[in-house]
Amino acid sequence: MSVILSIIIVILLIVIYYLYNKNRTQHDEITVEREIEEDPQIDQSIESTYYVLDDIKVTKKVAIEIVNAATRRTELSKENTNFSKLNKAKPVWWFNIPPIKFSEDLHLILKKGEGFIWITIPKGVVKDVYTTFRIREINNKDFVDIEITSEIGVYYLRDVKSGGTGFNFEQYIKKEFD
Repeated sequence: MSVILSIIIVILLIVIYYLYNKNRTQHDEITVEREIEEDPQIDQSIESTYYVLDDIKVTKKVAIEIVNAATRRTELSKENTNFSKLNKAKPVWWFNIPPIKFSEDLHLILKKGEGFIWITIPKGVVKDVYTTFRIREINNKDFVDIEITSEIGVYYLRDVKSGGTGFNFEQYIKKEFD
């Protein structure tokens, strides 16, 4: 009888601990939301992010600055970020990326019209770049050769490069800036 009572007490303690942590997480999220709503600087930085795109040409450097300002972190740098404009010959963003860059978080900026799409491929998502993507040799060095389609439909934001596996980048969109 005492064993059953002990098991019930342990189960109740686990349930209480779970509910406490769940409530604490929700409380923290609500607190952060309230701070964002009450902080006029946050609103200004978000608004200015959208106005900037209307006034200047989006380059890799500008896109990195916009993302870092919007996230209030220096998450993107020229070393961990790759930038591409839409190809004029066909509707794709084309990248040649050294395979080593996939060993850390990899950020892609896809320029579209006046805005851009920010994609982050987290470290470890691509287990083997050599079997996931087409590899292209340039000056005796390997590069991951990626063509991401911009055509809306089934293949939107997928690698359509011949020899690739159709890797889907859409699930890794962090934010679209228009």
